[in-house]
Amino acid sequence: MGIPFIQANLQHSRATTGVLEEILSKGLTLREGQIISCTSADRSRACIYVNRVDAIFLPLLSTMDLAAVVLLFQEQNMIRRTVICSSYLSYDAPDPPPNTELEDLVNFCKTKSWDLLVGCDSNSHHSVWGSSDVNPMGESLLEYLMTTELQLLNRGSQPTFRSNVREEVIDISICTSNIVHKIKEWRVSEETSLSNHFHILFTLSKEVRQAITYRDPKATNWDLYCSELTRDAEVFRALLSSLILQLTERFVWPKYDFPQLQSITYTPSYAMTHFQGKPPTIMRSSTNSILMNE
Repeated sequence: MGIPFIQANLQHSRATTGVLEEILSKGLTLREGQIISCTSADRSRACIYVNRVDAIFLPLLSTMDLAAVVLLFQEQNMIRRTVICSSYLSYDAPDPPPNTELEDLVNFCKTKSWDLLVGCDSNSHHSVWGSSDVNPMGESLLEYLMTTELQLLNRGSQPTFRSNVREEVIDISICTSNIVHKIKEWRVSEETSLSNHFHILFTLSKEVRQAITYRDPKATNWDLYCSELTRDAEVFRALLSSLILQLTERFVWPKYDFPQLQSITYTPSYAMTHFQGKPPTIMRSSTNSILMNE
């Protein structure tokens, strides 16, 4: 059980982008869903479409090139918050990526201890996420990611962008390490998207990871441990002695006559044999048979 995601880029599709811009300009919502984007910007290059999912818009962290919402999940006895972000990194920005908006969002989530999932048109090339080459934007973005807790979700080298002259991997998905295990079936769709960018599909699982229990030797109460170990050893010795006694009574004694053997008793803590006079001597013959002599 999970929430399906489609990471889409409509920048190079005039028809599709025109329809989307018309919907945004009128402030309309789609059937059973809503488009969320920055309302204070003259035009938006990033948005999130939410359908049948309760999402809270984060307007103070959203800009023309970034849209962010927070989803609430019930995990055991606590509410866990996951921020969903759509980000666009412009290829002609004066500064190398990431932009200030994305950095601010990452820092915000880190301060709040909230999980973060980002779908990004990075315009950045790097072989780490499957690009055919490395450009300065890709180097800068990778260096930044290595300083954060964000993990790259891209798998393989299937192009996410294709034009008449080239194809490349420039769309990436990243998330905080806490939810990497919840991202299922990440893939680049082969279906027509009416855009130069292919759709990226994945699912955010709602399953709760089982806590892994372990022992910490540094927290051991060694006095209690030694006491219980001694007690258990005494119990084990008593049980073992009792078992030996029962086997002896059943299989050994019926074959031999021991006039010296008076009785055998045992206590809860240990077993004892009582003999009158000198106990029998046990010897082993060359034929491996057991001989008992007085």
